Amino acid sequence: MKERLRSANSVLFGQMLLVGLFLGLSSRLQPALVPDTPLYTDFSWESPAAVLGNIRAPGYAAFLRAVAPGENRRFVPVAHYIAFCLAVLLFAAGLKQLGIGAWPRMWVASALLYANILHGYLMTVASDTLAAALAVASVGLLFLSLKNRRALVPFAVCVMAAYLVRPAYLSLVVQLPALGFAIVQSRRAQRPSAGELIRTAVVLASVTLIPLIAYCTLRSVIVGRFGVVASGGFNIIGIAGQFLDEEMAGSLPGDLRPLAQYALTHAPPEEGDPSVLMTDAPVLNYQRIENRYDRTIWDIFYPAAEQTESSAVTSVNTRLRRLAQEIIRQRPTMYAVYLAKALRRAVFKIVGDTVLNPYCLSLCLLITGVELFRILTPTQYGAAGGGDRSEAADARAAGARVRSEADGPAATGPGLPVGQTRPTGKGVEAAYATGQGSGPRYDLLSLMTLTALSYAAFQMAVVILVCPPLGRMTDAMSLFAPALLMAFLVDRTAPLVRR
Repeated sequence: MKERLRSANSVLFGQMLLVGLFLGLSSRLQPALVPDTPLYTDFSWESPAAVLGNIRAPGYAAFLRAVAPGENRRFVPVAHYIAFCLAVLLFAAGLKQLGIGAWPRMWVASALLYANILHGYLMTVASDTLAAALAVASVGLLFLSLKNRRALVPFAVCVMAAYLVRPAYLSLVVQLPALGFAIVQSRRAQRPSAGELIRTAVVLASVTLIPLIAYCTLRSVIVGRFGVVASGGFNIIGIAGQFLDEEMAGSLPGDLRPLAQYALTHAPPEEGDPSVLMTDAPVLNYQRIENRYDRTIWDIFYPAAEQTESSAVTSVNTRLRRLAQEIIRQRPTMYAVYLAKALRRAVFKIVGDTVLNPYCLSLCLLITGVELFRILTPTQYGAAGGGDRSEAADARAAGARVRSEADGPAATGPGLPVGQTRPTGKGVEAAYATGQGSGPRYDLLSLMTLTALSYAAFQMAVVILVCPPLGRMTDAMSLFAPALLMAFLVDRTAPLVRR
């Protein structure tokens, strides 16, 4: 057992080194400044009001202050990668705590090293990679906390750090308690009682919500605004502002009318290629909304808000948010059409970009090959223990999770999630009734399916409400896609390994 564990860990660390070497050779460890970078590097720490009233949450600015003080940003991509690797190790530790075998958890955890969000944004001096690392670590700590209550405190801290680095990760506050509840509910052995399910949901919801409410209350006391950051109005006006017209501007509440009319009459001339801004396209053309999003915020409505009221950033954000809400109230159908199109685009980009990832494409081809082998050789594959999830297959899986006196020692190995035994009726009943034995009580593929799908869905819901699903956002949504594909491959190849 110890030798097998050492081998699996060696492969995991070896992949971290090889991926790091590849990132270095491909110049991804050289820092790249992006339009958001000055918002973090010039972050004001003069007073609590300046910190909490900024249009960016303080998490990533604090990270930069710690790892790259001064003007030298050379170490930032390396720090991103170290943080991501530590998060992968926490994720693997969480899978171990849930009873997943050494080789399966190594393969699944290492798959995260090939996520688009890491390879596409590691070099940028922006919050994308660090927030993704904190999301991975949060999921790992969730797994740990399901078996060890002492992990609840670092779990709560990690979730809070994620949305203070990137507020879009507020989705974790709801997603992770829901995921924990679903994981416990999916447990195949020692089925949970109603009381256990309720306790799990209440505890997890409490440890994620209480820090959020406390932070928002602190902001309310110091800057007079309840929320994580003063940027929601900036985001949503980029969408809703495109629905504004002269007729609507005249019907707005009196305090918003000057802002709307100024934005319409003082919009700067459109520069650059007209085909990019799609001036002649219908207002509800999705690509037009996405292409004009930044211009609508920073060239039209932000200057209009500054010219028509105080330049205090929280005041500007509040007025932009109220204007966007009023526009949506008057044009709900237009906003609903946008949401439907944004949802479609997000799913399209997640699937498309995942398949274009060379690592994920390789996994898809391997899975296709295994499935074709199963179809073309049903007798041989069935003899190895595969095939459909019939009652007999479930019985074999249950028998694999328990070592009764009649069953004897279980066999394990690379790619084999659970030990293989020769089950008896008594052993099968014991597996479901008591959950005792050395095997895992959780199914790896079920764990990763719940994790990847819930993470993508909750992230998508938070993003498309206020922002088009841009590439950096859909890459974040597909963070766990490589791990899900690997879990599926491990699950389908396990019978072949047993042979």
